[in-house]
Amino acid sequence: GENSFTFESEIYVPKAFQNGDEFNMIASKGDHGAAFRVTKDQNSTALKVSFYVYTGSEWVEVNKYLSEDQLDTWLPVAGGYDADHDTVFVWVAGERESETGVTNVAATDYDLTLGYCPETKRDSDLTFRSFRVYGKALSDAELAGETHVTNTDPSVMLWYDFDQYGYVDETPVEIDTELEMTVYQGEEGKLHETIPAGEGKTT
Repeated sequence: GENSFTFESEIYVPKAFQNGDEFNMIASKGDHGAAFRVTKDQNSTALKVSFYVYTGSEWVEVNKYLSEDQLDTWLPVAGGYDADHDTVFVWVAGERESETGVTNVAATDYDLTLGYCPETKRDSDLTFRSFRVYGKALSDAELAGETHVTNTDPSVMLWYDFDQYGYVDETPVEIDTELEMTVYQGEEGKLHETIPAGEGKTT
């Protein structure tokens, strides 16, 4: 589309990733739309926060490299598209990088997904404290909290503070051992016949 937007999140970036340090998604609307992630630089071991969009003909990516003291700690990050200035940007802890000349972000049918790309199936080892989406390009002052943006701001499209949420229903879950399911128990991709769940054993 041709409308401005911003993804904003507070993330915990580990020094050691359990599943690899490439393509740890913050949020994505599909690889052929817009995506926000932490990944390793292809030519070094440095980590970077990356925001990129697909214009319909090419990908435009902007990166902000992380310092050692920005790992193993909570880090405020943002990425977005400024339609008024034809710019995509990434913002990390008060510092912004931008790329100009972007007049469009391709629309996709994929849902906006946190910690996962619904198109490439890439997931994430990141931990999230908050995630927000705005229907405008936030300024540095707004991102830094100097100009306060609350969840009642008309630009807010999504607002999650995860430490404010918990499970309401704490009823223990009972396992139904009579439930039938199909379990893979052999080689050459063979699926054994349907068996009671309580009798199954995976290999």
